[in-house]
Amino acid sequence: MKHHWLALSCSAALSVPLAWAVAADAPALPAPAVPVQKAPTVLTTRPDSADAVELGDIYESQSGGVSFRPPASVRMIDNLNSKFIAEWADPQRDWTLKLSRMVLEKNTPLASIKNEVTGMPVEGLLDTTVKRLQAALPGGKVLRQDLTNIRDGGKFDDKHPEAKNNVGLIAIRYNEAGKRRLAQQAIIQSDYRIFYLLSFVTPGSNASDDNAPEDAAERLAVDTFSRMLDSLRLLDRTAIKEDQDARLYRTRALLVNLTPARLQSALKQDEQWVRIIKGGKDVGYSYITEETADQIPRPLKAEELKAGVKEKDLIKHNGTGVLIGVRARMIVDGVRSDKTKGPIQSDSASWYFASADRKHEDFSRLTITDDHKAPKKGFLSEAGSSDRRVIRMLDREAAQQHIRGSQDDPNQPPVSFHDEYTLNVTQNVGTGAAEPFERKLPPWYVPQAVGHLLPRLLPLRQPKSYMFATYISDAREVMTRYMDVLPEQDINFGGGHYRAIPINDRLGLEGSITVHYMSPEGSYIGSENKDQKIVMLPTNKTTLEHIWQDANLTRPEKVDHGADPRTDGTTPAGARLPVPINAPR
Repeated sequence: MKHHWLALSCSAALSVPLAWAVAADAPALPAPAVPVQKAPTVLTTRPDSADAVELGDIYESQSGGVSFRPPASVRMIDNLNSKFIAEWADPQRDWTLKLSRMVLEKNTPLASIKNEVTGMPVEGLLDTTVKRLQAALPGGKVLRQDLTNIRDGGKFDDKHPEAKNNVGLIAIRYNEAGKRRLAQQAIIQSDYRIFYLLSFVTPGSNASDDNAPEDAAERLAVDTFSRMLDSLRLLDRTAIKEDQDARLYRTRALLVNLTPARLQSALKQDEQWVRIIKGGKDVGYSYITEETADQIPRPLKAEELKAGVKEKDLIKHNGTGVLIGVRARMIVDGVRSDKTKGPIQSDSASWYFASADRKHEDFSRLTITDDHKAPKKGFLSEAGSSDRRVIRMLDREAAQQHIRGSQDDPNQPPVSFHDEYTLNVTQNVGTGAAEPFERKLPPWYVPQAVGHLLPRLLPLRQPKSYMFATYISDAREVMTRYMDVLPEQDINFGGGHYRAIPINDRLGLEGSITVHYMSPEGSYIGSENKDQKIVMLPTNKTTLEHIWQDANLTRPEKVDHGADPRTDGTTPAGARLPVPINAPR
């Protein structure tokens, strides 16, 4: 069968979260012996097709460190998911395109090699990927697995000739949901720890005979992918890394000075109300409480009721930790369960708790959605906690040097002390529990409660930039949060004129910017996101009750993490159901 070269993509088989911190250049591996390569099993030459799809404008990701030209026909998917730099789709042709970046924990060659020092084989990422794909796609046929290159080689030197072939190509044709699919992937090596994956999945040929006539749709997809790969460039990320290093230096200094007293002083002990306006129209609101406490509110247990314990005794309001409660409502237009477009109402209740030393946090979130069309309301409940502790680990280097952990006990192994910072999140939806989420956290991670207070915690008189790590529920991932304190200036905002200090706030280097306006005295004036045309204005209870019918401006419900989150299979226990959709007055 006369085919052009094919390459593969299967995110289920090789799905690695996008790194949100720039990795330092990795030291080189020992020079390899003869690389172990597999010859392609299909045609290796590729004349350009006369009817090849036109490529669009250059897509460039400074944070990802890569640029290329996707097909002009694809449209970018707006998906807050850190597993990919970006995603595109062409529904008419049934094409999907994904670009991702991997930062590996240890040096890994692209092709399998033999270590010149030990003589032992070292499996490359190309072979590892193919094995995972074959396991994930039973019956799939690997059509090609070999090496090529792009103009931008990785960060290698002349002693490593494999740098000339810095792209691994894989091709597979497989069945998915009764359809034949052709998956193409290019694994582009930047250095021994940083790799990029360009993935392209299209309809595949139904032919089983290699001598069958060439499939025109496959040829078009292959030619298009080849031209995309020819346009791919690796960008110099030195300036980005230097900026991140500077931000982290200031962030670490800021976090050191976040004492319990500083956290408590940022709390607003009075109730707060916020209007959410989009395009000049009220689309939602939030009600916020802030206080000192020692845990998230929970209902009384049976034994506590018998013992005469009062609910007010469950939380020590003179505790040193910070507790934030948020009840919010949003009504936005979207595609409803009956495929029509219309208003979808979302009501949420959240609690965020962080201990005074920020070494422990708990948070919970309950969201109920109603599109006024589905027979049952949808819901999502989420509970998370993070803990930072010091653990003892075997000091392998000292052990190899026969250094003991105690002079008094020669049998005591040497140990070293390390910080372990871990986040665990569980999530339940109407169809059941999602896979538990666990991540190791960097020192600059901020608990949800502290993240809520950050605009008030940053030094306003010093225009500086910072970088934090934060958990994002919508993406179910820990992501980078950039914050920039700008110089004091005059602004026109919300129908008024103010002297304010803007704070730019965004997720990721290229994320949409939300600007928080703070007065020189530290009072919150409001926020806006010009890309989304959303404005958030502080207001009062009377105003919200006048705008919204049946506004729920009460503290979020108490949370029992050990209870069954559902009573009738659709509604969380103890949750107040949202009222039917009502437009604001």
